[in-house]
Amino acid sequence: MKRVYLLKKRYPIPDFMVWVIVSWVVSLLAFTAMGIAISAYWGPPDLNLLDAFPGPVAIIFALWAIYTFVGASTLWIALWLYWAHEEKSSFPVRLGWFLALLFGVYYGGLIYALYLWREGRIMVATSHRALRRAK
Repeated sequence: MKRVYLLKKRYPIPDFMVWVIVSWVVSLLAFTAMGIAISAYWGPPDLNLLDAFPGPVAIIFALWAIYTFVGASTLWIALWLYWAHEEKSSFPVRLGWFLALLFGVYYGGLIYALYLWREGRIMVATSHRALRRAK
């Protein structure tokens, strides 16, 4: 059976987009964990952190950082748009997610995305029958 991801139980999300979003989330979490580990071991990095790596490693690290930044920014903006246009919760809940997105930036966006997934606003249908019923 093929899995179909749905937004708001109506709109299918392409498989490649699901994988892109998952890779952004994993990349952001791995990048953060690595930054915490480096800071804990060597102390806060200076502004020339890439100079500490050999040439090829610095290039790979820089490309990974760019990918993570672009992905996290895209996810954050997409969740702002979702919050502004689709979030129909009570005022305190909307205010709470507003503050999470505003001050939590990328991590607030990750938490909001996980919340939407758990609430069933983004669901997985595993059959065409479930997809038809969702429409």
